[in-house]
Amino acid sequence: MNHVATFFALTLFVSSFSCIAAPKPAALFSEHAVLQQGKPVPVWGTANPGENIRVSWRDVSAETITGDDARWRVILPALPSGQSADLIIAGDDSTLTIPDVIAGDVWLCSGQSNMVWHVNQAEGGRDDAKTANFPALRHFKVTRAKSPTPLTELEGEWQVASPKTVRGWSAVAFYFGRALLQQRGGTPVGLINTAWSGTDIEAWISSESIDTSPAGPAVRARWRELATDYPARAQKHKTDFAAWEKARAEAEVAGTLANFKQRKPRAPVGPGSSSEPSVIFNGEIHPLIPYALAGMIWYQGENNTPRSSEYAALQRSLIRDWRARWDSPSLPFLYVQLPNYAASRTNRLAPAGQPFAMNKPASCPNPRPAWPSPSTSASLARSIRSKSVKSANALPCSPAPLPAVKKMCRPARVCSTPSLTQKTQGSD
Repeated sequence: MNHVATFFALTLFVSSFSCIAAPKPAALFSEHAVLQQGKPVPVWGTANPGENIRVSWRDVSAETITGDDARWRVILPALPSGQSADLIIAGDDSTLTIPDVIAGDVWLCSGQSNMVWHVNQAEGGRDDAKTANFPALRHFKVTRAKSPTPLTELEGEWQVASPKTVRGWSAVAFYFGRALLQQRGGTPVGLINTAWSGTDIEAWISSESIDTSPAGPAVRARWRELATDYPARAQKHKTDFAAWEKARAEAEVAGTLANFKQRKPRAPVGPGSSSEPSVIFNGEIHPLIPYALAGMIWYQGENNTPRSSEYAALQRSLIRDWRARWDSPSLPFLYVQLPNYAASRTNRLAPAGQPFAMNKPASCPNPRPAWPSPSTSASLARSIRSKSVKSANALPCSPAPLPAVKKMCRPARVCSTPSLTQKTQGSD
């Protein structure tokens, strides 16, 4: 009797590893998702090896057979924009119905804290959130993930724009998406947000593209040095942090905490950092590929200020890298140049001879001929006196880049905003 029970238990145990309960799509294909209109749409996920998969949305469908690696992928024909419908994924023995999936224009929104900055932190953001009832505007926040090797899965969820949801959205992404929605006759807009504060551009570029970039040798050499001296810097930080904690505690006991001005020591950059080359590309960008997109928007640069001479080459590498990964050489890529904030601090933040625009195409007198055809959104002309580039006034949350986007989104049409030809730095 015991032998029979043991055999039965082992059979169940083995079956649990050899069988996936039902077809499972990637996290992007979930309730409230936006699929790209007007072009073929890849849909992928996992199921039992050899299982037949049929994916349908409205009156379009595609079929495939799950591979030996338990992965499947279909490509839906070009979708028309319009009202939402169920995305249906059927296997041999089960069917998954994903409600409220709509087709429109999908934009990837990436960068550092400039892109992270929330709607409720922007000037007028709280008031704008109160009226943000836009069922056709949706946002997918990718859960932060970094990895030394490329990942294939990610986590996150789609949200529909409402007064409750948009307060925590990226302000740049929200205002960009809202303007697109209004200027393009209500065509649905999906925003995929992968932004991560305090990150260097090299964290967003694949290892292969860093190695082929003109700035690659300098990037590799710097990170080798950071790894070598990291133990000593980590020990110093431990000592400095203990001293800071002690001083702060003493100020609290003495009742002078309000006047305590010592800055908390920053942890040293080194192995495991979110700015380490390729780690965010591996964790957040690679799992998105090949989700169909209308384009990409990018707002980053401050973290690379000390090495601004490398930035143009690295950004070129990033643009070419991402476009190649999506197999779309002319995929629109919009980048924001940093606003002209804190004029009195310009000399400290920007090296001599460099304009204060950390998205460094502007560091070249006329970079456009060699540039991989992105469209730019220049915000330098907005002269602001502020302590933070992310302050409400400094944030370029207006629809300023939209004239370029409006033209770019026409069939077979790519355009660009003006590019820098010369600069003059003054005291005013």
